[in-house]
Amino acid sequence: MKKPDATPLTAHFSTSDFPPEVVALMAQLQAQNAALQAELNSSQTELSNSQAELIHHQSEVARLKSERDQLEAELALAWEKIRAFIHDRWMPSSEKEAADVQPSLFDEAEQLVETEQADLQTDCSEPEGTEPSAAPKKKKRGSRTPLPKELPRKAVIIDLPDDEKICAEDGAALVCIGEDISERLCIIPM
Repeated sequence: MKKPDATPLTAHFSTSDFPPEVVALMAQLQAQNAALQAELNSSQTELSNSQAELIHHQSEVARLKSERDQLEAELALAWEKIRAFIHDRWMPSSEKEAADVQPSLFDEAEQLVETEQADLQTDCSEPEGTEPSAAPKKKKRGSRTPLPKELPRKAVIIDLPDDEKICAEDGAALVCIGEDISERLCIIPM
């Protein structure tokens, strides 16, 4: 098959050889061809611009990824510094641990002597058939003896005014949910 000739028909013939409808159609086709050619050139320009933008965006993405990796590394380092600070500040140091453990390493003989003496004392002091005495009870801390009954007492009641005993949202009467009672000694010098 022969390839069609790309040269326009007007190159071989003059426009006067064709009827006016064909000439008008040819002019219309040439106008459409010129418009399509301009659109193709515009699309190619847009394509080259888009490719340049794509390359620019790809390089920007690569830069941002490297920056993100660097920031993640800095964040990991900062967290490690925080953990080290907390450990140094609040955790026991190895020197203190060694001081607590080390004295007990070499006093086995002393511990044996102490346990033997304790066994001898319990054997000698308790008659057979009785149970060993319980360890003395520790005194409770923080309990105060009550004030004597013969001292005069004065009751001080701190209460809300009647208008504050009503709920602001629904108008219901408020209920007392608790009270504190305490005794204080007041010394008046003479």
